[in-house]
Amino acid sequence: MSNKSFFIFVLTVVLLSVGSSFFAQKDYPRKEGISSIDLLQQGQQARELWEKAIRAKGGREKLLQIKSVVETSTAEYTTHKGRQNTIKKTELSVFPDKYWSWEDMRPDVFGLRVDMSNYETRMAYVVTPDSRQEDALRPVSFSRWDKDASLLYPQIFYFMETKWVKPEPISIYSVLINGQNVQVIRTDVFGQRFDLVIDNETNLPIRFIAYGTINGKEVPTVVTDLSDYLEINGIKMPQKATPEKGITYTSKFELNPEYNKDIFEKPTGIDAGPEAWRAKR
Repeated sequence: MSNKSFFIFVLTVVLLSVGSSFFAQKDYPRKEGISSIDLLQQGQQARELWEKAIRAKGGREKLLQIKSVVETSTAEYTTHKGRQNTIKKTELSVFPDKYWSWEDMRPDVFGLRVDMSNYETRMAYVVTPDSRQEDALRPVSFSRWDKDASLLYPQIFYFMETKWVKPEPISIYSVLINGQNVQVIRTDVFGQRFDLVIDNETNLPIRFIAYGTINGKEVPTVVTDLSDYLEINGIKMPQKATPEKGITYTSKFELNPEYNKDIFEKPTGIDAGPEAWRAKR
């Protein structure tokens, strides 16, 4: 056997060994008839497309500078009484572990509420017009911030990567959306599956899919379409988000804004309004 042939033989054995070890550790399902080499190639293709999407978003350097984001959104819907109404919502996410929101659905039955979760102090609150502000404090809903969709999901579908969330591209597959064949990146984040559908022309995410386990099967639990991208501080942000079988939210964003830290320490009064998050002058 020549030196070249021996080198190719050794390389093949190493790749097969690494591939088998990698997917065994991650416990990803292997389709019948797909070799370890094919799986490694899928992983490489997924990473290459991921990098294209990162560059299209504005580049990793800018994305990793994001520490907080304010999203102000509205959406039109029909109430249970057949009347048209507007949801008005302001959300402040301070990554990785603080979230505050003001949601106004008046005059609908859902009314007005202010929510806060602070995983650093392990405290949360919910304030409504009918509640007593001094009784609003309670423990957070989850054991860790990465279990809270309000904090985890935006870091993926708005920024793809942050200092605290770095999805691992696993594989790539194709789906048909609106008559167009598009590629989907399957990723792993803290042991949970998230897929991003990537537009063929812009390389930007146009659909976010979160998975969960129901009756022992892995199924999509959240599917949201993203569109109307606008550049904000060098980062492409989707101005519209439409959950599957849901209404379309139109949003404006402020990246890394100065904010009022008091809202994460004590309940925000209803009278403070949706701008209560802004830093005091």
